[in-house]
Order: sequence, then C-alpha cells, then structure tokens
Amino acid sequence: MFNDRRGHRRLRLTSRKHFKPKLKLPKSLRVSISKQKVSELKVSLPIELVNFHVSVPISSFLDGPVPNICVLHRRLQSLNKIPQGWSTSIQDRLLTLFEVSCSEKAAGPAVVKAIKVNSDFTWTASYRGHPISHECQVLQGSPALVNTAQRLVDLLDTVCKSEVCKGNFEEKYTSLPNIHDDVLMNQSRTEVVGILDSSRTGVPSIHHAKCEILVNCAQERCGYCGKHRKSLTAMVSRASRSDVPMDDRTSPTSHTTYLCLTSKEKSERLHRLHSDKRACQQQVRRLQEAIDESILIDGVTVDKELNGDLLQLMKNCTENVYSSHKEGTFERLFWNQQQKANSLENSKSMRWHPLVIKWCLYLRHLSGKAYELLRSSGCIKLPSQRTLRDYTHYIKSQVGFSAEVDQAIVDAADLTKDIHKYVTLIMDEMYIKSDLVYDKHDGTLIGFVNIGDVNNQLLDFQAFIDNGESKSSLATTMMVFMVKGLLHKFEYPYAQFACGSMSGDLIFDPIWEAIARLERIGFFVLALCCDGASSNRKLWKLHSKGKELVYRVPNVLLLKRRDFCILFQIPHTS
Repeated sequence: MFNDRRGHRRLRLTSRKHFKPKLKLPKSLRVSISKQKVSELKVSLPIELVNFHVSVPISSFLDGPVPNICVLHRRLQSLNKIPQGWSTSIQDRLLTLFEVSCSEKAAGPAVVKAIKVNSDFTWTASYRGHPISHECQVLQGSPALVNTAQRLVDLLDTVCKSEVCKGNFEEKYTSLPNIHDDVLMNQSRTEVVGILDSSRTGVPSIHHAKCEILVNCAQERCGYCGKHRKSLTAMVSRASRSDVPMDDRTSPTSHTTYLCLTSKEKSERLHRLHSDKRACQQQVRRLQEAIDESILIDGVTVDKELNGDLLQLMKNCTENVYSSHKEGTFERLFWNQQQKANSLENSKSMRWHPLVIKWCLYLRHLSGKAYELLRSSGCIKLPSQRTLRDYTHYIKSQVGFSAEVDQAIVDAADLTKDIHKYVTLIMDEMYIKSDLVYDKHDGTLIGFVNIGDVNNQLLDFQAFIDNGESKSSLATTMMVFMVKGLLHKFEYPYAQFACGSMSGDLIFDPIWEAIARLERIGFFVLALCCDGASSNRKLWKLHSKGKELVYRVPNVLLLKRRDFCILFQIPHTS
C-alpha cells in the first residue's frame, strides 16, 4: 500500500493462500477484472472508502529479511521490545544499541553494553569498551547476521540478561609479586596470561587474557578465569613458601630475580647496589692507603747482599732437606726447583719439571687469583700464567670432533691392555654466557651455535622457513662428551658442541659419530650415561619400536652384534 500522485492510497491485492482481504466498495464504483490476470487486482480509491481485514498477524510481516539497516531500525522500534535503559542510534550506515549507566564513581554517564550492526548486518558486541568475542559461551547460539528484527531482538535480550565475569578479585591474587604494570606474564615471560583490571567490575580483579567478559546469570566467572584460578593459587602458594621476605626483595643480597620485581623495586635495588659498591670501593682505597703507608714506614728493601745471604741460607739447609725427604719425593724435587729458580738471573731461562707444572696447574684450577697472589708474593718461585697456558692449550680447543683429540685420548688410555678398552660415553649440557670471541689465529668469530655441519644446515633451513631468512644465533649452552673407563680410572673430555635449544633429533648425529670414532680408534663403548632431560628422552624414543621402554641399543656400526646400555643419572630424572 502506498500513495499515488493524487494523494490516494493504492492497494495491491494478491491471491495468496493466507492473505484473504475483504473489500466493501460503494455501489457507484465499478471494478473490471481481466480474466487473464486473475491473480492480481489493482484498485485506486480514497482511503476512507476502504475497509479490509487481514487473517494473519501483522508481526509475521516483520520477521522477513530487511533490505538495509534503516528498515531494521524502524521495525525494531515498531516492535517496542527495547529493554529499559537501552537506546538506539543510526549514523553512517551503523546501527548502535547501547545501555547507559550513571554511577557515583564515574564523572558522567557511561556506556556499559553496546551492540553495533554494520551495513552488511554483521554485528559486534562490547562491554565498557572491551570487545566480546562471538565464541563467547553466552553468544554461541546467536546468528552471524541480524537481517531480521526478531534476530536483533533475541540478540539484544541475550546480551541484556547476561552478567559480567568477576574474574579473581581476592586480595591474595591481586597482590601477587609477578604482576608488573597490571600485566601477569607466564613463567618464561613470553606470553600474557592475566590482566589486572578494575574497569569491568569496579574493583581490581585479575582476568585471563582470553576472558569471555559475559557469563550466564548462574555463573560467577567464565571458564578461562575459572581455570586460571588454579594457577593463581599455585603462585600464591609459591610466594608464601619463599624464604625471602617481601621487605627484603630490594636488598643487594636478595635472591629474588629481577623478573619478579616491579619497576619501583628494581630501581630501589639498583640504588642500594650502587651505594654498597661505593662503600666497598672506599673501604678498599682506605686499606690500600694503609698498606702503602705501612710499607713506607716498616718495609725493608732486600738488596743484592741480603739476597745472596738468603741463597746461602738455602744451601746450608739443603742437607737437612735431603735427610728428611728421600730421593724421588715431591718435596725434595720442589726444593731443588726453588734453588734453581733463585740462582738464575733471568727467570725466563728456567725450565720447570713436569711434576711442578702439574702441581701449579692444579693450584691455578682451584683459584687463579690465589695462585697469582702466591706467585707475586716473592716467597716462592712459580711458573707464569703464560707458561701454564702453553701446557693447557697444547691441543687447540675447537667445537666438534678432532683427530688430535683422538690421538691424545689413545695415548692417555694405553690401549695395550684389554681392560683399558671398555669405556662409557657420558654427555651433559651446561649453561654458558652468550658472547662472541674473535680468534686471532684463523680470523673466525666463536660463540655461534655449532652442532655439526648437517645439523647447522637443518637449523638454517628451519629458520628460513619460520622467519624468511637464515640468521645465526648465539649459543646459550654447551653439550660436552666425556669418555670414562669402566674397569680402570680414566676420564678424558672428548668433544663439545655449542648449542641453543636442543632436541632429540639434533643430538642423534653427534652421539653416533662419537661412538663411531671411539670404536674406530680401539675403544669398546658399552654404556652411555646422560640426564633425564626431555631432549635426551626424545633421543632414545627415536631408537624404540613403538612405545616399548628403551634401556639398550644395538651398535649398528659393528658386524658382530654388541649392545650398549643407556644409564640415566638418578638426581636428574626426578
């Protein structure tokens, strides 16, 4: 029905099954109906002359799809089902339905819940500016398109009756030390798992990063916040068992890591560390000044004549030393070496005995600073650090396997005896400081990940697939192989590899290469010992058939079958 040019209403009557209009026309009006168009009748007459009845409710005509959101807005208003407190607005082809709340805490009226319908009838919902996902449990049954008034009314009713997720608002959760800048990170600090927010419920509360925001009336919190509550309880338990009080977290001697400190606590600890450092420097300076002053006042300069007297005293005491210590003892050898070192005018011409070199290496291994202090005291003569370095770096240290190390381990093991051939291969991983060192001999940079040529190519290819470029990364751990005798006392570091994040498939190739090289030079590898790390467990799963437990592996490098056992270090397997 619509108006024509003369102001009359034009009515189109169709012969539908459920639409049966009844017209009462005046006698002076005649209507001719064509036989060819029985299904359609057009009448033009003033509206006051028309009286018709419809057998179908008018609401059934409002359930059909609408052409645009303007018509949707008019139909929604005609239904008169907008909840109390809700308002509507349409602007720039966007229909917005929102609930306004006036609270005492807020400066003025604020939008609590809102539904926005786009021109293509897609919709979005929000709560106090926080978007609500369509995968929310409350909105799972809602249609993707609201192109009818009834769908929009149902969606509006669902959002209106739902409650907001309260999260975890207890004080024991909101005062956790792991919260920094209202953000709660996971243990590895790679992902946000919680947010401290007070805008949703009016009180500080921790919500999960995937919080659904809306819940049913019978629920207090969404599923994500409910599951996250267990993790928060575990964090509270760990914090309560901590030996370091909360007041001492900024102490210079505190063992609390910087990851668990707030920005204010970090600044406080750094300030206290700088204060302690300045106090220690002042104390060292005062002690140095006191020592220098004591040397100037009470110190005695040893001239050449007094030095000669000391040498003569050593010669006179030689007979006593020889009588108390037999030939071949280390004490007598050390006395002879001291006599020889003191008698030389140039210390560089001294040739030290191998036993003295080994003893000095042992001292330096225990404490390098103590060895240097003992050497610089002048009481005894000891080899310089440069001399000891020539012995410790006899074989060039490098990542991976080396033919020089193979020859050195054969010489040290004395494989002429059969019991010296049975060995165990031990592997372990330790953390190192990530850095780059320039090797002046071959001009290379040492410090990148290096697990063998094949594994390096695989890591570069994986990095190219993930990031689109092949980029070398710095090593964070060092995996070391050591050979240990089974039937005699023998230990020898065999090889080392600079690693990052290790996995079982990357260890597979170095393990079998180490076994092959040891078998080739004459050793019998009967066992392999490692800790129970996840990468090691995955390594041995690669040798299993199905889900069976692997405790020994056949040595496929030999023609005659011989297995080697797998031993796990008990302290590392828990």
